Amino acid sequence: MTVSRNKNLRRDLERSEKTIGQLYPVLRDARGRVIDGYHRLDANPNWKSVTLDNVKTEEDRLIVSAHVNLGRRNISSSEREEIVNALAEIYYQQGLRPDVMKTVIGKNGLECRVNFNEIKNKLGEVLNGIMTQGKLRRYLYPKYLNQKVSEGNKKYYKKRREITSPYKLLLSSHGKQLRKVYGEDFFDRLNKEMMEEAMKKARTLLRFDRDFIEKVKSEIREEMENEMRDELNMLVVA
Repeated sequence: MTVSRNKNLRRDLERSEKTIGQLYPVLRDARGRVIDGYHRLDANPNWKSVTLDNVKTEEDRLIVSAHVNLGRRNISSSEREEIVNALAEIYYQQGLRPDVMKTVIGKNGLECRVNFNEIKNKLGEVLNGIMTQGKLRRYLYPKYLNQKVSEGNKKYYKKRREITSPYKLLLSSHGKQLRKVYGEDFFDRLNKEMMEEAMKKARTLLRFDRDFIEKVKSEIREEMENEMRDELNMLVVA
């Protein structure tokens, strides 16, 4: 499948070059190594190139690659994961850690110690504008995340899933998107259908529930006896 995709991409680039020319150049680092543009070179080995003299280290190369690929292309999650964690490993080797205790000044003016992820913070700086720190958490390997915080989040969301009804989870997690696609009355219609389906199921089940039927019969007999007693009392008084 990958080979077929590469062939299609090369064919598309060849057609595009003939139609409107070479829009995006191949990017190279200070040593001439390709940073971005392998497919363009595959389509045409003489594709125009631009050398970035300030890109000298592997960290520089990955940062540029991240801004090129994560910023303007719809690439797969695995490719995003690969770029982000390659950068994370560099910062890990530099001595940055995901679970450093840091002293900060709270809103009340008092000092407090908090867990601070140096790796995620550094990635947030170099990837500023293309990926938020919240999204970074989706792609980072456990090695680069604060394990205590990560486990705490897992327990919280597990408990939330257990105690919250599926309907409320759906409403809170995907409500805006569903209303946008299917109309503002989507959840009203869904709720109505759920109630109707529940009533149908209840009627079907209760129809064959002997205990329920006997209880209903008993209540009906009691109600009828009360009505008859009231009528007799009225006749006696009269």
